[in-house]
Amino acid sequence: MFKRTKHIWKNDEESYLGFLCINFFKSRTDNFGFDDILKANLLSDKYDKSISEIENSPLKYEGFKNFGPIDITLLKKDDFDRLNFFQLSAKIEAFWENHQKGDDWPIFKKHWGYLKKELAETIIKSNDFYYINSKNLRDELIPQENFFSYFIGSICIERESRKVITFYFGAD
Repeated sequence: MFKRTKHIWKNDEESYLGFLCINFFKSRTDNFGFDDILKANLLSDKYDKSISEIENSPLKYEGFKNFGPIDITLLKKDDFDRLNFFQLSAKIEAFWENHQKGDDWPIFKKHWGYLKKELAETIIKSNDFYYINSKNLRDELIPQENFFSYFIGSICIERESRKVITFYFGAD
C-alpha cells in the first residue's frame, strides 16, 4: 500500500550524540488512514536503513518491530497527539526547554532546524501531524532495557499528495 521514496539519516559525526531520521512514503491509494500506516509498519526500525541497504541486504527485515524504544505492535492511535505543525513545533521546543541540557541538546536543535527546512513545503500545507514522546507513554510500550535518553517521533499525513512522512529524534 505504501512505497518509501526518500530516506534521510543525520547524526553528529564527531560525538554521535543524537540522531534524526526522516522517511517519505507514497500511498498507492487515495483512501488511507492512520490505522493503515500502523498496519503497514511504516514506523518499523527497518526504515532506519537506506532504501539501497534494505533492497540489497540478504537479511529479512520482517521481524523489526520497534520505533526507537517503542514496541510498534502495541501502538494505538490514542498514543499520539494529533497536532498542526505550529502545535508540534511548540511541543518540541517546550520539550528541549524543559529537559536536562547535555552535550546532545545543541545537536537536537540543529536537527530540528534541518527538519523544518526539509519539510518547508509540508509545513505550509494544512496537514495532520501525530506526535509521540517516549517520556509520556504507557509503560508496556517501552521495554525494560530502554537505552534512549529521549525519543520523539511524528507522522505527517499529506492527504492531497498521498504522502506520509515519518520522522524522529533520539539519543541512545
